[in-house]
Amino acid sequence: MNFPRINTMTTEMHTGEVERLRFVVLNGSAAYFLAKDVGSLIGLRADADGDYRSVLGQFGISFFDAVVSDHTGSIGSHALITEQDYKVLVAEAIKRLATA
Repeated sequence: MNFPRINTMTTEMHTGEVERLRFVVLNGSAAYFLAKDVGSLIGLRADADGDYRSVLGQFGISFFDAVVSDHTGSIGSHALITEQDYKVLVAEAIKRLATA
């Protein structure tokens, strides 16, 4: 069985740390980001299973669960969000930092 294959972008943070942001491309063009990576990157609180489904609901972000794979095979079900929703979460994180 074929599952969407993960692609990875890496970002060098101002602290020197390197963060990864994984995404899958569906239907040949639409990028969907793994909420787990987005949440971790912008400092959101993870659910007990390590994903961010509850936080996504709090921000009104719709997502869907999909089994994805990397070069070793299936790595399980992950919450996937659109690029637009990724931008919404980043904007919320920026607002939160500005008021802290």
